[in-house]
Amino acid sequence: IYNLYLLTPDTIAGPFAQDWENSEASQYEKFGLNVVISPDGMKFARMTNSDVSVPKIYLYEFDRCSGTFSMPRTIHMPDSTEFSPWIAISPNSKLLYLQSGQTKLYQYDLSASDISASVKLVGLYDGFETPQGFSGEFNAMALAPNNKIYMCCTSGIYYYHTIHKPDRLGTACDFRQ
Repeated sequence: IYNLYLLTPDTIAGPFAQDWENSEASQYEKFGLNVVISPDGMKFARMTNSDVSVPKIYLYEFDRCSGTFSMPRTIHMPDSTEFSPWIAISPNSKLLYLQSGQTKLYQYDLSASDISASVKLVGLYDGFETPQGFSGEFNAMALAPNNKIYMCCTSGIYYYHTIHKPDRLGTACDFRQ
């Protein structure tokens, strides 16, 4: 169940509760490994992780004015096992990025009729380590105000991976480690 609040220029209404889980998603624990709302406010994505099955991404249309979720879709992972997956959505709200297994970066086209089939590998961990031996493997990522997506490293080192042009398809997104 999600508790939603409607923010207007002069008031806060709510909470309004919505249990939006479909039957497939209900097998997963009720926490989102990470959740993200698209910059246009029209899509809500939830990354799951579970011992029950292969993790998946659940994508919903989201109505900002009513606070309701609709049109649930399941986005399947390209790998059979995942470790520490993370998602982010591009500034134009058309592309979803998935960091998978701390070594792969995938891109999905959210406007495709079959989103799962649109997956493209746009980055593969290059093995970078600091002189002290700390890994630069992939971890959490987020869209920044400058319209780039930044991804931190698993070891907490002060290096970041960057998707410089996240609105562009495939390797044109300009992912740099």
